[in-house]
Amino acid sequence: MEWVEPDRWVLDVRDVAGVSGCEWEFACAAVRARSGLPARERPAFASYVARLSAELSDEIAAGYSSRADKAWPVGQGRICNAGDRGVAAGELETASLWRDVGFAVGDLRGRASLLVATKGGWRLEFPRFSSHLKRSARLRAGGVWWLACRTWGAERVCAEVVVHLATGRRVSIAGAQLAREWELAVDRARSILFRLDEVTWDTCASACGTCAECRAAIEAHDDLFALPGVGRNERAELRARGITTVAEVALQAPPGVSERTVAVAAARVEQRSLPPGPYGPVVVDRVDSQRIARVEKPAPGDVYLDFENDSLWGWDARDHTGLIYLTGLLVRPDEADGCARLAGVEIPRAQAPVHLDGPEAAWTRPGVTASTPGEASAALGWRYVALWAHSRPDEAAVARAFVDWLERRRRIFPDMHVYHYSPQEPLMLTRLARRGGLPPRRVEALTGRRGIFVDLFEAVREGVVTGQAGMSLKDLEPLFMGPLRRGDLDDGGESVVAYDRDVARAPRPRAETLARLAAYNEYDCAATLQLHRWLLAQAGPCGEVPSPPPYEVPLSWDNRDAVSRGGTS
Repeated sequence: MEWVEPDRWVLDVRDVAGVSGCEWEFACAAVRARSGLPARERPAFASYVARLSAELSDEIAAGYSSRADKAWPVGQGRICNAGDRGVAAGELETASLWRDVGFAVGDLRGRASLLVATKGGWRLEFPRFSSHLKRSARLRAGGVWWLACRTWGAERVCAEVVVHLATGRRVSIAGAQLAREWELAVDRARSILFRLDEVTWDTCASACGTCAECRAAIEAHDDLFALPGVGRNERAELRARGITTVAEVALQAPPGVSERTVAVAAARVEQRSLPPGPYGPVVVDRVDSQRIARVEKPAPGDVYLDFENDSLWGWDARDHTGLIYLTGLLVRPDEADGCARLAGVEIPRAQAPVHLDGPEAAWTRPGVTASTPGEASAALGWRYVALWAHSRPDEAAVARAFVDWLERRRRIFPDMHVYHYSPQEPLMLTRLARRGGLPPRRVEALTGRRGIFVDLFEAVREGVVTGQAGMSLKDLEPLFMGPLRRGDLDDGGESVVAYDRDVARAPRPRAETLARLAAYNEYDCAATLQLHRWLLAQAGPCGEVPSPPPYEVPLSWDNRDAVSRGGTS
């Protein structure tokens, strides 16, 4: 997006496509461009996916090149790179495939990744590193097709547009259909730019509520999006009734709004009014002790579990669920011996930077970053175990080892639990077991109604209200993690990028990245442990955390070699 004085806009196809996702984000980008400010930096995950799309384009072009003599009815099978410039109509037949061709019509700009010569004209092809065709991709394809038809004439452009997905699927769509959607989006974009000075958060017709611009506005305006369960439709209904802020929900308790939502609104209002503690913001919480009293009590053999999944790994037409590359556990310290091995590098047993007997509020003590694997668990008196899988065979080996270990452990400790936070862990164990060739009944015995898996999220959802923006583990951490703080890797999207870039697609896994990922995973395991302790403490004297009896039969990983390609601690 570019503002050309005195009052002219030049729009890229990507800008117009963004209107369909969030008009507020588009308007904020326009204000930045007009003010001469740099565009807001894209999230790391989005930037990385864009890079993968460019690499997919390279692969497709290379595939065409390998069969150049047979693929095209015109030209010599030559591939030309336009370098983002326009290609004159007279130049078209000098090659059978053009890359990075730029188009400009009036105030609109766009770029075609691939132009392929066919008997029906030049076909526009768009590689997208995605498992399905998103609306933004449809609009971008439609915009470039529209520009190409007006630059060269519709008779020179193939009527069909092809989108290549990362799963190997090719989606063919009529360009005219995409162009109609594109023209509507252009009208919306121009309308916003025409009345840009009048666009405010309150007057914006469509805001997604999740982008960086929306998150900033939600906080600044005390917007209803901050309440759990309030999406676009619910927000619109409340605003139509004259209720526009969280404070008004807390004050009026509108009909049709759940008691929990009103309680969250009241907690948020109170939290915003409190001065910060000595070492950070104070989090307000309201706990229904009767509901959380049902949380399972500690027992011998308990473990705390968290999986890490590279959602961008190894997609194909049948499976685009990624690779479960790390199974992280906390076990009692007398079960883990020697040194932790991470990617073949010996890492000494970590020293605890602090010592925590129980849950503490984060704003009461100075923060200490737990950036080395083993630090967070050592601070809590536990031990971290990391099982790595960098391929499907590794994944299958981890699945068999982990399920076997849990079954043996359960026989020795029949009252044990596997604590986790979110429904994803049982789902991922099921996925692991399927890839490892294990019968579904074995996983069902562990995760089903009579199993040993305990989702602490259920207790939080039923009995805990806070003034935080959400109910993720990260939102709750200030209540119980004391001085412990996450390392530099503290976002799920960043962790996927780190593994996919530095391990999955790297010639050799980077040991420092594996260490960062292990510390990230360990912190989630430690936070699950501390959340469990905190819930028990809120339940009253009957929920105090007893010291589990010592183990009579220490357990170890019998098939260490099978799962140690990436390192096992």
